[in-house]
Amino acid sequence: MRQIYWALFLLLLLSSCVLKKEPTAPTLNFKSGVGYIPEGSSVDTNALIKIGLEAQKTSSDMRYLQIERRIDSNTDVLFSSVLTAASKTSFDKDFECRTAVSKTIHTEQYFFKISDDNGFTFEKNMTLKVDPEL
Repeated sequence: MRQIYWALFLLLLLSSCVLKKEPTAPTLNFKSGVGYIPEGSSVDTNALIKIGLEAQKTSSDMRYLQIERRIDSNTDVLFSSVLTAASKTSFDKDFECRTAVSKTIHTEQYFFKISDDNGFTFEKNMTLKVDPEL
């Protein structure tokens, strides 16, 4: 009788446990080729740069895209948008902006953040060296 109670207890315990699936990051790639700035490049101050991003969902639909730029400890949101229904499974985005005007060499970090339907956020970043001597 005791074994039956233990078996029932274990059965209830196992059936009440829900296994959580780990979130899978979408595939994020920077575009390359003519006109696109590659990761790690050195550019002039106030230069117009173009960064291309391709994204493909892996598990949950993608919901939100945000692009930030960090210079030293200051972060600015350059772009944010809820993705359209057509963009939730895959999208292709080109983004253009100017590097900061500065008289000194500095780095600029660009963060591309995608949130999915489950609230998880995934990130890909790019760092550029800005040199006014170029």
